This record gives sequence, C-alpha cells and structure tokens, in this order.
Amino acid sequence: MKKARKTALVFAACCLLLTSCGASGETMASDSDGKYYYADVYADMEAPMEMEAVTDKVTTSSTAKGESVTAENDLSNRKLIRNANLNVETKAYDDFIAALDKQIATHGGYVQNGETNGSAERGNRWSSYTIRVPENRYTAFLSTVSALGNVTYRSESVQDVTMEYTDVEARIRALETEHATLLSILEKCENLDDVITVQSRVTEVQYQLDSYKSRMRRYDDLISYCTVYLTVDEVEKVTVPPAELTIGERIAEDLKENCEDIADDAGDFAVWFVSSLPYFAIWIVVIGGMVLVGRILWKRSERKLTERNRKRAETADDKHNEEK
Repeated sequence: MKKARKTALVFAACCLLLTSCGASGETMASDSDGKYYYADVYADMEAPMEMEAVTDKVTTSSTAKGESVTAENDLSNRKLIRNANLNVETKAYDDFIAALDKQIATHGGYVQNGETNGSAERGNRWSSYTIRVPENRYTAFLSTVSALGNVTYRSESVQDVTMEYTDVEARIRALETEHATLLSILEKCENLDDVITVQSRVTEVQYQLDSYKSRMRRYDDLISYCTVYLTVDEVEKVTVPPAELTIGERIAEDLKENCEDIADDAGDFAVWFVSSLPYFAIWIVVIGGMVLVGRILWKRSERKLTERNRKRAETADDKHNEEK
C-alpha cells in the first residue's frame, strides 16, 4: 500500500511537470512505456537567405486604401549567422599577407584554418583562409581586406536562426525545471524501485539538457563571430573586367597576352632543353653504342653469309667437275 502511494506521488508530480511544460510552449509526447520526451518542432536549420533580403525597414502596400505603411524591423533582436566568400588577386603577395595579418588582429579576429601553396620564385603562390571576426567588426573587416587587393569574387549570406535559437532556449528552461523537480522527488523516494525509475529519468533529462546547451553554445559562437572564407592569388597582373575596356583595348590586351604566353613558352622550352642536355648526352652514348654493336653484328652475319655462299659455290663446281 505504501509503495502504491509513492508511485502515485511520482506519477502526480510528473503529470504536474508535464502540464507546466505544456503551458510554457514545449511540445511533448509519450511512448508506450509512459516515458515523456520532447518532440521536435522546428528543423535544425533554415536555408540561408541573401543579405539583400535582410533590410532595416519593411514596406507593405495597402491595396484597399492605396497607402504605404513602413514598419521598423529591429535586427538587433534577430539571431543572424553571417558568412562571406572573398577571392582577391595581388601582385605584392608578401605585403598583402602582412597587411592581412595586421587587419585580423586589429579587428579582433583570428584564423581558424589556413593553407598556403605555390612558389615565390615562380610567382604562383596562393593561400586559403577561414577567418573569424566579431559580428560588430564584420563589415569593416570586409571593406578593409577588399581594399588591399583586386577582388575577383565576393558573396555574402545571412542565416536567420532566431526561431531555432528561441526554441532551444525554451527547451533548456523546461528541461532545467524538470531536472530540479525530479531531484526534489528523488530526495523523498524511499523505495528502491522508485529511486531507480526517477534516477533513470534524471539521467535522460541531463543528457538532453547537455545536448541543447551544446547546441546553444554553437549558435552563440556562429552569431557572435562571423566567418570569412578568403582566397588570395599571387599574379603578375590583376584581372580587369571586360566591361571596363573598349573593343580596341580588349584586342590589344588579348594580343599582348598571347605574345607574352608565346615568349613564356619559348623561355620554358629553352630552360627545359638546356637543363636536359646531360640526359641527351647519356641517350646519345647509349644509342650510339647500340648502333655500333648492331653494325658489328650485321657485318659478322654478312661475312658468314658470304663464306657460306662461297663454300656452296665450290661444292657445286666440284660436283660438276666429277660428273664430267
């Protein structure tokens, strides 16, 4: 009887907790064993929207009255994840990298990933960076880096995770409330079965709580620090958009590039030919030796054939003389 009362007490407390969680806006469900769990309400992520779609003001038109109503959209309360992709060309690669490092430090950012390849002697170095900068210095950092070289590609995106962020906050509050209630119930349990049941649920709630807090920290990191994917190419001359050139200038530019390519190819061939002379000498010696050996063998074979024909002729003459 005492066990039944305690079980009823645990069940009543769980029902009260579920009622309070439902009032707070959380969606809950139960499985066949009577255990409660939180059902997913929103998807993990929404598709990123273009930066131009996020504006400080939203204008709506009233077709009935023909009036325009402008409403303020306070972006400071939105949870936005900002990303940018930037490709930059530079003729002064070392100076650009030094200036880039200085700007990253000035804007309070850091390099999350970096990769460098190519040769300084050939002038074909390139670098790829994943840079994290504070959200309030994001725009200034992009403008500064863009001014350091010739930008050949730039794209920006904004991902609004306000609903997901709010949902995670609500789930954390509900789970913390449930966790505290379960701990108070656990202190009053005297039966071993009740202790095991409540402790099992405490473990499940703690696991879910840790998972949502980890997700919250991930959101906070992506929101507070924007991500910039930067590629830097070392070039001999920067790319000029065709739209900025006239037809004559484009023809002259292409002709100049073709002549430079021919000169570069001729220089590369000359370098290759001269540097390969030792190999040519080795192959000449090998091929010459093979030709010499072949000629010796051919002459020896020719002498043997001549000797064989001579003997056949002598034998034929002897037989002819005997027949006479």
